[in-house]
Amino acid sequence: MADPETIPEPVIKLLHELDTIFGKRLQSVSIYGGNGEAEALTGGAAGEAHGHVHTLVIVESIDASDLRACANLASTWKRRGLATPLLIPGSELARSLDAFPLELGEILAHHRVVFGTDVLAGLTVAPADIRRACEVQARSHLLHLREGYIQAAAQPRELGAIIQASARPFRLLLVSMARLEGVDVTDAARFAGHLEATVGLTPGVVQQVLAAGGSKGISATDAQSLYPAYIHVVERLVHYVDAWQA
Repeated sequence: MADPETIPEPVIKLLHELDTIFGKRLQSVSIYGGNGEAEALTGGAAGEAHGHVHTLVIVESIDASDLRACANLASTWKRRGLATPLLIPGSELARSLDAFPLELGEILAHHRVVFGTDVLAGLTVAPADIRRACEVQARSHLLHLREGYIQAAAQPRELGAIIQASARPFRLLLVSMARLEGVDVTDAARFAGHLEATVGLTPGVVQQVLAAGGSKGISATDAQSLYPAYIHVVERLVHYVDAWQA
């Protein structure tokens, strides 16, 4: 177990509560965090604050009474700044890697054990699984951009809103592709230059989209000119990841 002095107070309280619920079935608890992909597994994509502390809880088994006990504490955990713990039976962990290669890959790369043993040690995500997940992510992003353009092309302000809202998923796509390339980055902007050179992306477009995700957004005029180039960039990423080989 990690030095208690280095563990956030809300996590220490969480450990006591998990011990009460699971007892000897509690195998390992880790704090994780990095570029945000894993938030989708714990509800982050549904609006949980990005600043919440995320935990992976490995247990021997989970039954309905365990879930009810956790549900009774959910609002308390949220008030303390904790995301809903990601509960996984130990027997399911390795078998889940191919289903959630990006999300669990992030946890593998950015976790710290605070209770029990490091059950993640020795686990790896297959490059083929990462490639497939990246392709799904890229194609989905492209479909939504095309759909958004059809619906809002006559309304430049709406185009700007779409670009702003899509900037964070786009950043996550770039980070996923960095992992595919074997590069561990938390700042997608640093990876943009590499992609521009290797994939043949139009220089500057990636940076403009990422910048548009800020609080200031993007002007209607700039959005109107950027959107087609944005679509073209994502098309290039789709073609690249579709043909990628280790």
